[in-house]
Amino acid sequence: MKLVYRLKSEMFSILLIFVLLLVCTFCVYADEYPSSSIQAIVPWPPGGGLDVLTRTMAVYLEEELGVNFVMVNKPGGGGTVGLIELKNSKPDGYTIGTTSSCIVQTAFCSTVPTPLEDYQPIFYVGSNDAVLTVRADSPWKTLEDFITAAKNQPGILRNSNDSPGGASHIAAIILENTMGIELNKIP
Repeated sequence: MKLVYRLKSEMFSILLIFVLLLVCTFCVYADEYPSSSIQAIVPWPPGGGLDVLTRTMAVYLEEELGVNFVMVNKPGGGGTVGLIELKNSKPDGYTIGTTSSCIVQTAFCSTVPTPLEDYQPIFYVGSNDAVLTVRADSPWKTLEDFITAAKNQPGILRNSNDSPGGASHIAAIILENTMGIELNKIP
C-alpha cells in the first residue's frame, strides 16, 4: 500500500513539474509587456496639479518602457467620473489612473460611491499640502485675525476651493467646523 501511495505521489509531482514547465515555456514566448500604448486616466481637468504630475511622470515612463502614454482627462464629480472610468476599464495593464485624496473622499462623500477595494495602488508619488493664503495687503496678518473676521461676518468671507467633495473644499469645511466659522466657499 505504501509503495502505491509513493508511486502516485511521485507521479503527481512529475505531472506538476511538467505542467509548471509548460506554463513557464508559454510565459517565455508571450508578448513582452508593454507592447502598445498605455492610457493614463486623470480624474481632473487638464492643467491641474494631478494632471501636470501625471504628464511629467509619463515622460519618464515612456522613456523607461518604450511606449507612449495617452493622457485621458475625465473630470467631474470631485474625481468620481475618472475613478469610475478606471474601475470599468479592462484589467490588462494598459489602463492606469492617477488619483489623490479624492479617492478616499469619493468613497464616502459621493452619491456614486467608488469603494477603495475597487482599486490597487501601485506606487505613492507624494503629498499635496494645503495652505490658507490671503492677499499681502489684506487686513489679516495671522490665522487668528482671519478667524476673528470670519466669526464677526458669518458667510461673508470668500474662500476659493475645489468643487464640492474636493480636497480643499473638505479642508474648508474642516476649518469651519474646527474654528466655529462659516465661509462663503467658492469652487
